[in-house]
Amino acid sequence: IVGTIVARYEIFPGICSELLDIVLEKYKLLNILHIISSGLNLIRNPERSEKDMENLVKYFPNSSLSYVVRAHYYRSIDENKALQDCETALKLEQYKPSQIVADVLSLQGLLTQYTDPCKSLAYFTKAIEIIKNLKGYRNNYYNRGCVYLQLEKMDKAAEDFDKAVEIQPTDYQALLNGATAKLACNRFQEAFEMVDRAIHVNPKYP
Repeated sequence: IVGTIVARYEIFPGICSELLDIVLEKYKLLNILHIISSGLNLIRNPERSEKDMENLVKYFPNSSLSYVVRAHYYRSIDENKALQDCETALKLEQYKPSQIVADVLSLQGLLTQYTDPCKSLAYFTKAIEIIKNLKGYRNNYYNRGCVYLQLEKMDKAAEDFDKAVEIQPTDYQALLNGATAKLACNRFQEAFEMVDRAIHVNPKYP
């Protein structure tokens, strides 16, 4: 059913949108279909995507993932709504350490990075404490390092960028930001070595 709807979407967008609604109602497959529908509609029909997000929470009100997905949707539209959905997801997870909780904390860190850097640091730190050594969580160190740069805490920033590079050695941005932090700390040799590594990783942008 899903394959047929998606295959015909470009030709019959109106009909396919109605078919998606029928499937959602009948089979409660929103956790799969809302992603397909939103992806296809986001550029040409933002209202449809918002409807998908509302339906997701309507059909799965006790699922933390429903609120996580909607929080990501609201991230660039309404920061307050995104933060509210993050809090709801954490409550549903009962704040117990898990990958989902770490993801939500990381998203909260991104949402508050410029409006409340201190709170952003706290979110990233909690996420790091939950899951420390997975590759996917390089971003927590990188993002927290960026907040430390913003607050001009260069030693702390350098430490986080080093950790990000340790997890992902070819992380060009972490290498450059780490070099910036180390230059500010007068750690010139280390900074030059990181720049050299960054050039080696991405020679097009020395």
